[in-house]
Amino acid sequence: TERTMSSDPLVEKYIKEKYTWQRLPSKVKIILGNDPEIWDQTIVKFSVEHQLRWKGNLVNMVIPDENAYYIRLLRFSKSNYMLYPYHLSEILVKGLRFSPFRYYLLMMESVMKAEKSYDCLPNFTAVDCVRLLGIGRNQYIDLMNAIKSHAGQSNKGFSLLSKNKKKSILDFLPSEPLDISVQHWWIARLGVIEEEQYEQCSPGERALIDTLLKEEKEVETLPLEYLNSAYKKGLIYYDVPVTDNDRITIKLTDFVMNRVTGDYFENLLYTLFISIDERTTIHTMTAILDIDPQLVKQAISLYIRLEFAYKKNFERMNIDFKQMWFDLQYDYLNYIDSSRTEIAAEHAKRVGFIFDSSITAYLMMGNLAEGLKDHAVTMFEVGKLEDERLDGFLEGLDKIDYQSVDGEAKSYFDHAVALRETIKFLRYNEKLKIDESDGGVDLLRAERLNSLPHQAKLRVLMRSYSLLVSMAPMACEKLTITSAIPNHFGPVIPEVNSVWFKLYFYISVDSGPNAIFYPRGSRITSIPEIFKDCETIWMKTWNHDEIVIPVSHMLSSVNSALTKSPVFIEARTYIKDAEPRIEYITFPLDEGCLPCESEWDYDITNLPAHPTIRKLSENLHLHLSFGYIKLLFVEDPYRQIFKWVAVEVSFGVPLFDLKLNNEVCKKIEKYELFSETTLELKSKASRSLSLSLLEFISESNDDKSPIEYGQIPYPRHVLTFEGRS
Repeated sequence: TERTMSSDPLVEKYIKEKYTWQRLPSKVKIILGNDPEIWDQTIVKFSVEHQLRWKGNLVNMVIPDENAYYIRLLRFSKSNYMLYPYHLSEILVKGLRFSPFRYYLLMMESVMKAEKSYDCLPNFTAVDCVRLLGIGRNQYIDLMNAIKSHAGQSNKGFSLLSKNKKKSILDFLPSEPLDISVQHWWIARLGVIEEEQYEQCSPGERALIDTLLKEEKEVETLPLEYLNSAYKKGLIYYDVPVTDNDRITIKLTDFVMNRVTGDYFENLLYTLFISIDERTTIHTMTAILDIDPQLVKQAISLYIRLEFAYKKNFERMNIDFKQMWFDLQYDYLNYIDSSRTEIAAEHAKRVGFIFDSSITAYLMMGNLAEGLKDHAVTMFEVGKLEDERLDGFLEGLDKIDYQSVDGEAKSYFDHAVALRETIKFLRYNEKLKIDESDGGVDLLRAERLNSLPHQAKLRVLMRSYSLLVSMAPMACEKLTITSAIPNHFGPVIPEVNSVWFKLYFYISVDSGPNAIFYPRGSRITSIPEIFKDCETIWMKTWNHDEIVIPVSHMLSSVNSALTKSPVFIEARTYIKDAEPRIEYITFPLDEGCLPCESEWDYDITNLPAHPTIRKLSENLHLHLSFGYIKLLFVEDPYRQIFKWVAVEVSFGVPLFDLKLNNEVCKKIEKYELFSETTLELKSKASRSLSLSLLEFISESNDDKSPIEYGQIPYPRHVLTFEGRS
């Protein structure tokens, strides 16, 4: 059995730096059990998993046979459904005669033979299979049915088919690759051509081969007709070169949403999706992310193959074999003239609007308007929709007809329309007076941002954005974005988006519903005294939305949840079958109304004047930010307590309610919240709030050690807040 340590970052570091066993530091040898054999096995495992070249890497000292290594690499990649290693094409195609088409053909055969679902193919692999084989989910199902029908074993597998000498699974699969879209700057290279193959070629194909024997050529210099036929016969393959000075436009189309595996290259592809923009060169982006430049170029090259990206200076030149090069070159010259002015804006910054995956779910499920689903897939998979794509997105959102919609579907429509209005408000709005911004807006998915290493994320955000604005509420409790640079109008630190913040501001203003915060692993044997008069309570577990449960179910529900997570409980209602009275008000709070003598006299028009709300605004510096406050009217007839309390403070632009959305947008403009003066004050206030909240968490846990960034601590003790009369 192989024993390896290739998942240890320190061990991987020394493999990348090509350390031999003799040069390894003692601490690394200890990790490897002081066993050189484990080191060799680890090198092989890491090299195969990362599809490294044999030449120039440590693996050539462990496996001296180059072909044996690449056969092993291909076997591992194919069995794990990894993408074809295009960066090794000159070795795999020329040396082993293993083309991308053959690779995916044999992969598809193995998937069918094992009767696996099409969903077993990872997203990017599935896209490449569709591109080369023409086999998507529907085609796969049809093929499986045809194969089973031929075998006569629709319910018993392929045992008869394997014995049938007349037809195998491969006979049902394509015999040649599909026509593919090629750009004029791609490089055509020769594969391995036997003399017999050469003799069977047409005169035009032979002339093409003779030309490429002398030197590789850009596609635009070669005859299209013979390029196509030679490619389909496997006589040539294409190289997609990427340079340091290239700028890339992402345009996700025909993406296949199956599953992710987390292999090294897939992780890189998703990292670049959210990081790259068409105003930044590959060289600069590589430096920002601190990633091996060759890996970045390999990923960008794949994007272009899959038609997920285009070189910015060639954006309009994506062609197929039916177009004429003359037309292409004419278009290219016109395009270069028209794009010169765009290059000057390379370093201009924008507003980044941060959303979470709930928005993409609404756009996908709601069937809201034609064309929106494609944009939603881009927002989810890429994690970003750049300003250049927003005109088309807004055009789709404008087609939404939500007037006659009700029920659950109305929520989908409300979110989509509120998102549309928010984009229109933030985008190219001269009244907002945002410094260092070109007026554009990029949409950024929080979860994809979170996948970036912290320092790389900060560098990406600092370079591209003058301001960040979050949707509210944000479902992700680990939104690891700070408000320093660029200024962030949202949760200023991740802890603000957690249960800790609720407890913090309850205590800060000495007002709130009765609440208890239980540590994970604790157990309750009876209903706590402060909840005995309740009819219903709110229960919130870590990283999940709160749910409503009857107090009679409290023991079983809470104890079950406590085995996996801390639990936060709040009083909700005290009267049987009564629904709580809840209101939402936006901040900054408007002036102009006076406090009421009785709690019963408050309503949505004068709640901003409530003394508790005013105190909350002062303590949390709400006049320098924007968002909404959720208010609950506590009606406890047993203790004769009737009062308004804040149960949620959410920073950002609300998308769940059109009225609140409109109010917040108006207040941003009215109070000039994006002005330089306000931003300076907000930055100081955000720091003060952050330090105060972190200190509160540390004191509550009796732990003075610094809180690790992005790691919100669990409570260590039972924490109780009893709302006062």
